[in-house]
Parts: sequence; structure tokens; C-alpha cells
Amino acid sequence: AGQNWEHFPWNDPGRLNDIDLAGGTDAWAVGDEGVILHYQNHAPKICRAWAERQTVYAGQAIDLYVSVKDLDGPSDIEKVTVDARSIGGGMVVLERTWLNPDDRRCVLFHGKAVVSPLAAYGAHHLPVEVIDYDGARTSGEINLFVITSWVKIKRTWAIPNPVAVGGKILLTAQVDIVAPKEPDSEENNLFHNKVEKVTVNITELLGVDCQPGSDCIIIVEMIDPDGDGIYTYVAAPVTGGPGNYKLPVWAVDTLGHQDKAELSVKIVPASICEGDFDVDSDVDGSDLATFASDFGRTDCETGEPCEGDFDADGDVDGSDLAVFAADFGRTDCPD
Repeated sequence: AGQNWEHFPWNDPGRLNDIDLAGGTDAWAVGDEGVILHYQNHAPKICRAWAERQTVYAGQAIDLYVSVKDLDGPSDIEKVTVDARSIGGGMVVLERTWLNPDDRRCVLFHGKAVVSPLAAYGAHHLPVEVIDYDGARTSGEINLFVITSWVKIKRTWAIPNPVAVGGKILLTAQVDIVAPKEPDSEENNLFHNKVEKVTVNITELLGVDCQPGSDCIIIVEMIDPDGDGIYTYVAAPVTGGPGNYKLPVWAVDTLGHQDKAELSVKIVPASICEGDFDVDSDVDGSDLATFASDFGRTDCETGEPCEGDFDADGDVDGSDLAVFAADFGRTDCPD
């Protein structure tokens, strides 16, 4: 508004008689011999805007650069900002890193942003805005590609299922990290993200009666001792009542992504395992060896007793094999 003035090296225009400011950005002066001088504030111009690196992993920091030219001089540039909210970096105000008051070439501005661990995979276009002291502004964008990955529960199952009351059950979840390929790459890079924890809610499996607002919910952590992505937990004994249950399963990765699934379990009343010959609460290889030694015998009533003669018809044949096969693999045999 005419309160502050700067000297510019004009050629001598002769005598000036009047000067006026129009709109805060244009100045006019008139003088003798028809001299008219006009000064107009120029909007800044973005010479170049870029990120260093242009491909970045979620959770990492990046450098943001904007070089700007202003024909009114580098001192006329008031603020350079980058809107990095789409990657979780907020609004970034860049700082001037190079300035020569006598040179009107492009001036470099620099700032940093941290890509959120939860930033979306893919291309991001970060808006850039440059404003000068007279309010003139220009805009552009910085392009970068964010690589991230996320945890995924692929499937869940239980062994045995159904399980008898009083038995034990192996709860299982296959969990992996989903990682899209990088641009121009044939491989997935998983080093920056891992499965952190897999848990399962076994409250209903144990028959615990939780009232709303209570803290009696039982959540246990599943483990993957082999590192093959198969997470397990053995629950024993099963004390819930007969019925069909869906146990909530959660998986979390080191970047903070979560996935949720359900593990279906059926509980049935306790039943005797006829094939548990060694009475160790399961029907496994040792019981199979016992049954195999009896299989094919036809002298169960006249010779040595046949443990595998379940139907008590004097022989160990296909009908007995069907009974044993139905029990084989059970781990919930009552003591």
C-alpha cells in the first residue's frame, strides 16, 4: 500500500509526476513527455518438483524438493508447501536452501516427510503450492510411488473337528504378508514388514460365560515355530458345551495392518475312542500297529483275544477297520 519501497535499477525515465497502486500488485507512474511506467507483480513459477526417492517403502522418510523462479526476485517468494497428507506426512513447509539476491534463477526449497506405515500402496500425487508476498500463487505436484504390504489370514481350521467335550483341539491359522510387486520388478520385497502377532479368542471354546463389560475374555497367542506361516494353539481340555462356535482370529503385522477371520469349531458330547488301545487319550500310530497286528484274524473267539474285534463277531475285518478309521487321528479320547 505504498508503505514499503524497493529500488530497482531502471533507466532514467525523466521527471515523474504521479504514481498509483492498483489492486496491490500493479503500480503505474506517469511523467513528462508521455512517459508511462508500469510494474506488475509476477506469479512465481515452479521450475521442478520431485521426491528423493521417487519409490519409497511405507514407514520410511523422504526428501521433498521444489525449485522456484520469481521474476520479481527470489525474496518475493513467501512460502512453499507440499500437501503430504495422502501418505500420512501432513502439510510440509519447505525451507529455502539456496538464495542469491542478485540472481533471479530458480531457488531451491527443501523439506522432509515420513511416509505413514499405513499409507496406501501405489502412486501418490502430492500437491505443491508456492505463494509470494503479494498473494500471487502457483501450483504443481510431486509424484511418488509407495510400496507397502499387509497381513492376510488365508484360512483357518481345527483338528479334530468336531471335538469332544474334555478333549484337546489344535487351532490353526495360515497367515501371510501380501506384497504387490514393485514397478518394473518381478519380485516382492517383504523385508520391511513381517507378521507380528496372531491371536485367537477361545472364550466360547472353554465355556466361559462373559457378561457385557466384563474382562473375562480369554485371548491367546498362536505360534509359528517352523516359520512356515502356519500358526497354531492347542486348547486342552475343551470345556465348552456342545454346539457350533466361531472363534475370532486376529493377525497384526509390524507396520500396523490388521486382518480378522473366524475359526469354526464344533463341540460334541464326549465319546469313547474304541481305537485307543494304549489308553493315552489319542488314536495314533501305536494304536494303528496294534490294530494292524489283529487285522485279518478269524480266531478271536478261540484264540488270543482280538483288541480290534469291535463288533465281537470273532474276526477283525472291514467293519472293524471302518470303526478304527473313524477314530484314527483323534486326540480327545477321555482318560
